[in-house]
Amino acid sequence: MSAQTFITTLYNQMRDANIVSSSEQFSEQYLKRSAKYYSVIKAQGRDANTDVLIDCLEHLSAMREYLQSRAINTLMERRYDKWQEIETQIAEEIALRTTKRATIASPALKSVIHALHTISSQRNAYEQRAYG
Repeated sequence: MSAQTFITTLYNQMRDANIVSSSEQFSEQYLKRSAKYYSVIKAQGRDANTDVLIDCLEHLSAMREYLQSRAINTLMERRYDKWQEIETQIAEEIALRTTKRATIASPALKSVIHALHTISSQRNAYEQRAYG
């Protein structure tokens, strides 16, 4: 039997945390794909590509921040802590894929990190101008 794919682990975690209730919701709302996307790649034993994980991370983070800003008790806060753990796992998987499972040579890794810092700085400057 083959190892479970990252996307299957992710779906199970999100279902167990009551973030999604079905594979269709997971596919459409979080993966930004057709309703049967997850079912098809699972049946084929394939994993989702990095772009799909980025879409999932973006939507999960945005939903958590929105709902968390309206949380009224500590029980709800604990729920969002689990969401944040899942976000961290997705981000780590994206980083591992980007760095060839952390085997990228140090000079190349430094270049990637520098590029990410540059993009982040540009985004922050844009948001400052746009939103004051």
